[in-house]
Amino acid sequence: MPKAATIPTATMVTAKPMLKHKTSSAPVATRHGLTILPERIAGAPDAPQTMLPALTAAENAAVPLIIGGWSRRKAVVKAKEMLAEVGLADRVHSFPNQLSGGQQQRVAIARAIVTDPALLVADEPTGDLDAKSAGEILDLMQRLNTEFGKTIVMVTHDPNAAARASRILHLEKGVLVEDTHVAKGAAR
Repeated sequence: MPKAATIPTATMVTAKPMLKHKTSSAPVATRHGLTILPERIAGAPDAPQTMLPALTAAENAAVPLIIGGWSRRKAVVKAKEMLAEVGLADRVHSFPNQLSGGQQQRVAIARAIVTDPALLVADEPTGDLDAKSAGEILDLMQRLNTEFGKTIVMVTHDPNAAARASRILHLEKGVLVEDTHVAKGAAR
């Protein structure tokens, strides 16, 4: 099945003004072939496999803040708040090998939102999860969108994940073949 890019917000247009608005003193730069955006613009819940095994869930979630110059103590406090938001308040001291795949994905989401970005970019956030954990992650992402106003761009092969979006862009071989807007309150 071709990848479908899903956007659980009204339109992607909401992100464009944010990209023009300077939200950080850090300039947009390229480092080691990667584009570095000001931290308040974009966050990407990366693969749980990128968690550092010697760090606790709180320390893993704090990494972007520490890299950004926060003191370790303040960064871990903020990361614990984000872990509570994603339902892991009781696992802040757990190491990656003590967490399930779904819990590791929640840590990745906490790490992505710890800098309070306006935009989250998620590549197959439910790809390696069982159906129950995948549903919980999708519920969490919907909550981040509706309650916290995060614009979410999700790339997925999963039709259940795509069905949660308010807009679905269907791509085949890199070409947009369908752009579907889902009406609010419509059965999905």
